[in-house]
Amino acid sequence: KEKRSTAVLGEMLPAARSVSNREELPELISRMTSAHSWQSYKEAQASPTKEREKAFKHTYTYTTKRKVGAITCAPSVLQTIRDGHLAQEANHARMLPMVVPPKPWTAPDVGGYLVVKSNVMRVRDSRLQWDMLSKTGTDLSNVYRSLDELSAVPWKINKRVLRVAQELWQRGGGIGDLPSRTDLPLPEAPDNYKDMDPAERSAYYRHLRRQQRANADLHSLRCDTTLKLGVAEQFQNLDRFYFPHNMDFRGRTYPIPPHLNHLGSDLCRGLLCFSEGRELGPNGLGWLKVQLANLFGNNKCSFADRQRFADENMARVLATAADPATETWWHAADDPWQALSTCYELTDALASPDPARHVSYLPIHMDGSCNGLQHYAALGGDEEGARKVNLLPAPQPDDVYSGVATIVSRLVEEDAQKGHSIALLLRDRISRRIVKQTVMTSVYGVTYVGARAQIQNALSSTDLLDDDAAWQASRYLAAHTLEAVREMFVGAREIMAWLATCAGLIAQSGEPVMWTTPLGLPVVQPYRRPGKQFVQTVVQKVTLQESSDDLPIHVTRQRTAHPPNFIHSLDSTHMMLTCLEMADQGYTFASVHDSYWTHARTVDPMNQILRQKFVDMHSEPLLENLLASFRRNYPNVDFPDVPKSHDLDLSQVLESPYFFH
Repeated sequence: KEKRSTAVLGEMLPAARSVSNREELPELISRMTSAHSWQSYKEAQASPTKEREKAFKHTYTYTTKRKVGAITCAPSVLQTIRDGHLAQEANHARMLPMVVPPKPWTAPDVGGYLVVKSNVMRVRDSRLQWDMLSKTGTDLSNVYRSLDELSAVPWKINKRVLRVAQELWQRGGGIGDLPSRTDLPLPEAPDNYKDMDPAERSAYYRHLRRQQRANADLHSLRCDTTLKLGVAEQFQNLDRFYFPHNMDFRGRTYPIPPHLNHLGSDLCRGLLCFSEGRELGPNGLGWLKVQLANLFGNNKCSFADRQRFADENMARVLATAADPATETWWHAADDPWQALSTCYELTDALASPDPARHVSYLPIHMDGSCNGLQHYAALGGDEEGARKVNLLPAPQPDDVYSGVATIVSRLVEEDAQKGHSIALLLRDRISRRIVKQTVMTSVYGVTYVGARAQIQNALSSTDLLDDDAAWQASRYLAAHTLEAVREMFVGAREIMAWLATCAGLIAQSGEPVMWTTPLGLPVVQPYRRPGKQFVQTVVQKVTLQESSDDLPIHVTRQRTAHPPNFIHSLDSTHMMLTCLEMADQGYTFASVHDSYWTHARTVDPMNQILRQKFVDMHSEPLLENLLASFRRNYPNVDFPDVPKSHDLDLSQVLESPYFFH
């Protein structure tokens, strides 16, 4: 039945080879836009003489800075593939989860997949980084072993969550990050379009473009969802499968399979559970309840209050597990698909004659409290900063985002009393949600422009303001939010400035910034000014960017990226140290950067281990060691001394219940 359309798609495959040199590019674009036509089987049967449409076409998209050309696929081709065409199989041809344990890492290019070539580090065109990894005497044994332990965790598909996702996807989606399968309606041009004044016409076009962008985003999300569900369906009957891991240049680890993995969306995480189970034990049921509360956003109160939230909603939990397709309570969770999987697990545990003996497969998460700021507070011995990010014991967690929102509200109120128009508009409207992303990324070097965009998105999602007002308000709030973070974390600001200064001095000398993590991983910042080549094709000029170690250093990026990259190298080291100790003690461990996962029964020992490893790592003079390595590797650069550290008693982290929570 699909013979003809299969043949047409088959003709496209020779043109889909990677472009190995720039001379191939014009021919590839020409073939894609002119040589491939399309007609579905149904259309061919109904109208055999009808002219076939082009499978690909050249169009333009518009960014904030320029017009960009793109090759797009005909909507009818995409719809046919989505409806179950055999071409879907090509989506799953490479980089799938593994059905056998991954190959241990023994060299930078030996490990992971058994046949498909894998590299231990996600780095391109950096010969220096590769040389550092391969250098004789570089001991990467602990780095390799941590990757091996993460890769060796067996997973399986949560079939009950998959069935619900499939059913709701067929009904039209729109639950959590399962996107709607229906486009948003486009506004029709008013009858008096020609007589509209310029402001009204401009407003119409803004609304039209917004809806078009939203529909384009929906299309991308649908494609992504199809891939995720496709992999889950393919692996649903396996008892176990594995995600081989590698890392970026800072040591942050990632599963290599791109579509379905535990670093993915809420839907991905809801679809996955550990293949090997453990009895809940004496405290496991309580941690299941804490997990449910966290997934509903109730993570700013004590653990006892979180368990109380689960108990008070237990009737809804049971109703959700009994009939999730009609019970909608779980839709209101911050992470509804993970909430659904937790409802199933809680229901099974409570149905057991002895919940402590119930075998649980659900990963329980413990997340750092604005983890980058936790590292800065420990580096600087900043007691006030440490208290705000839960390094110190307290009866309930401190919430740094609410603290920043309080300061921003105070600044807005001060401006409103002076008659500031935007402040008057925002008075009593500042919430933690509006500032959260900016606070979270401030420690990683977010710029004013980035902060403004984040806050505009947050304002737009709340429907508090229209687009124009949200843009004006975001400019105003970005400045106040960054000012509030600086006010709250003086010690972090001093260390951030010192790291940036050292990196700037190195970059000005013509060298990239390099350092070694506490676990022995060499890090080379890859930022260089890109070279450009221009290729004229049949439809437009194409700009190709070159990158290599022969290009000049990008001084600004080397300087601004070093503080966040250094902190990322510390959080990756902390995770690896925790991973190794968990493996040594025989516990299952997975991670999503600063979110650590294990069985409900082993949450308590994991909490002890991750705290001890943080204290052990930060008990070393990390900044002094970094300065010593800089002076050794760049002898002609005059570096400033490390900022003065304060006397924080780091051992208090061991007793802080909400350090990770």
